[in-house]
Amino acid sequence: MKSIAGELKKTNNLIKRLFQGCSKDEKTSKYTYMCRKITGYLYFNREKDVFQKDIEREFSLRRSSASKLVDGLEEKGLVLRQTVESDKRLKKIVLTPVAISNCEGFIKQMDAFEKMITDGLSDEDISEFLRIIALIQQNIQKSTNPEG
Repeated sequence: MKSIAGELKKTNNLIKRLFQGCSKDEKTSKYTYMCRKITGYLYFNREKDVFQKDIEREFSLRRSSASKLVDGLEEKGLVLRQTVESDKRLKKIVLTPVAISNCEGFIKQMDAFEKMITDGLSDEDISEFLRIIALIQQNIQKSTNPEG
């Protein structure tokens, strides 16, 4: 019998493998799927201060995982951690000029990838899938964080 959790894991593995295979652009192919997702998130939110907690929340990551990802982005020269004037303890995460120039390519790749994986699905199919996956995510979050 197939399980939802098993099918989600299998789909996640296929997405990672397919995405890495689709990344033919030599300039951006060295960046992982999550690297591109986080960079895109920062790109579309560059008008406001984004902190590691925002990345944790957006991608349902634990603090240690988010920290490793941001460290990796920093090592690749894609982000900087900058002190916030109002609170010297806070570090906002900002894209470097290199990342901003790569973002156009990232966005095109992500759009093409999304079109590929949704081929044959109607807008209604996609809406229903997103509704169901949101419910599954809520159930998981309730189980892992009973306080809310």
